[in-house]
Amino acid sequence: MTSVATLDPKFVSALKQAVDLLHSVAEYELEDDLQQRMRELGENKEACLIGEREEHRQLSEFWRKQTLRKLQAIEALERLRETVPDLVGGRSMLPEEA
Repeated sequence: MTSVATLDPKFVSALKQAVDLLHSVAEYELEDDLQQRMRELGENKEACLIGEREEHRQLSEFWRKQTLRKLQAIEALERLRETVPDLVGGRSMLPEEA
């Protein structure tokens, strides 16, 4: 485990910026209107026009990629929390084990 106090201030500043970015990615939620649109298209797949099916495919792909980025950001934050806890702070973003 590393203490922030022993690190170069420029390095700490860069790490803090990276941690802030990781937090924003990890906390990202798909906007309500996009979630609603995906639900509407998904529930009516059989009645969708070709353009709507393509829209649903694109929204689903966007959601999949954002979810993957979110999980990667959470994992990176957890690794940083283990290494430099006073830089990351807060509690774990991982779900509690049952």
